[in-house]
Amino acid sequence: MDATLIVVDSDAELERAFSLVDRLMTSDDPADIARAKAQGLLIAAYEEIPPRPDIARGLKDRQIEPVKIYKDEGTSMLLRRAMRAETIPSDIALRLAEMVFVRLYGKEYVDRRSPLVVIDSGNRWDIRSHDGITPGERLLIVIEKANGRILDLANF
Repeated sequence: MDATLIVVDSDAELERAFSLVDRLMTSDDPADIARAKAQGLLIAAYEEIPPRPDIARGLKDRQIEPVKIYKDEGTSMLLRRAMRAETIPSDIALRLAEMVFVRLYGKEYVDRRSPLVVIDSGNRWDIRSHDGITPGERLLIVIEKANGRILDLANF
């Protein structure tokens, strides 16, 4: 089998690689899915290398953050993160926040701080108690959109 992958070594090649993965992700062909995973790994590897200053400026201008590779993460999740795919929408993030808060603090405590407010912070959801809550009794949870990982959890 002949397969085309883009070795990402510049900002322009990064754009081409993202475009290729977008096309491959819509295919049902196992070969295309394998190519998409492989291309995602090449994208992730490129983004983990400190880029040249001109590329770093280009990435920063487009608000693209490097993708960190986690050893225990499956290839499909790495690819979703590399493609900036949103796996966790705001309604699921809100429900997750409610479940975590109730488990930690109890339903009555959470109810007094509800409705919770969901804030879109780029690659994550910040979910906090509504305004007017006394400092020290506020709730905050930060959930990554790509994989639902809890990045921060606080009662402040």
